[in-house]
Amino acid sequence: MKSFKKLARELFILILLSCGTLLSYADGIYDMEKWQAEKVLSYLQGEQFIISYCDCCKNFPMQIIEIENLNIEPSENRLYQIRVRGSIIAIFSTDNLGRANNPKPSSKYYNELVTLNYTFVAKNNKGIGLAHAVGITTDASNTQADSSSQAPQNADAFSSCQQFIDFPPASLQVFEKNSKYIDWFNKRFEKLDYDNLLIGSWKLRYFFDNFGTVTNQNMPSWRFNFKSDKTYFTNVGDGETGKWFVQNDVLITLSDENNSVQEVPFFIDANLFKIKVYNESNGFKVLVFEKQN
Repeated sequence: MKSFKKLARELFILILLSCGTLLSYADGIYDMEKWQAEKVLSYLQGEQFIISYCDCCKNFPMQIIEIENLNIEPSENRLYQIRVRGSIIAIFSTDNLGRANNPKPSSKYYNELVTLNYTFVAKNNKGIGLAHAVGITTDASNTQADSSSQAPQNADAFSSCQQFIDFPPASLQVFEKNSKYIDWFNKRFEKLDYDNLLIGSWKLRYFFDNFGTVTNQNMPSWRFNFKSDKTYFTNVGDGETGKWFVQNDVLITLSDENNSVQEVPFFIDANLFKIKVYNESNGFKVLVFEKQN
């Protein structure tokens, strides 16, 4: 779809203008203050499955972990870490937008430290970065960086690059003998009425680049409008109209201009609509739109 490709290209220019220089990829964050470790431990004790996935790394494998045991361990400088013991039930390769494919079953023992920025948990029908799900950020006020329509003011070191991913569906053959995952998935992920949730006008508020850095100043007036008759229009780039529908929690758009089909990973969180775009030159971006009244 021309608009999404052009949008990604133009966003890269905005990043250069607003940031000047690009940051390096963040390393895994293991160390936490004691209150943070206790908060994360308490949260994970309510989880049965998590995803271990370096979403800042290109085409990195995604591991589905069944949690069996959790404990806090002391680290250096009066900091703490959390160790997860369990089993890897499946391993997936990923594309540039973090979509899982080529599943392989596994029963390998898992004994690793939790990374705040590369661990995903099930929340709001998506896989969300652990730190954001728990509500831990580098902000001294300890407010969740993306919990409202207000854009984060700075890059968050605890933030995952892609912001959201999809847990692989329990209907996949790789899980057919894993009744625990099937039962858990069916309870945690409900079928949402995206046909109604998407309808309306959405205005760009801010975006994250490849490095998890936030840009929220001098935003172009880009909008998407999804209508109840399954048509849409946008003023991104040269503007575009077409048809839309949602399939397997992915937005499918069919352009009127050249009949091109685009699959767009998306996430609706309250009045925010987040989408991922990607091109080979500039990598991926997460665009955050706010619903207009």
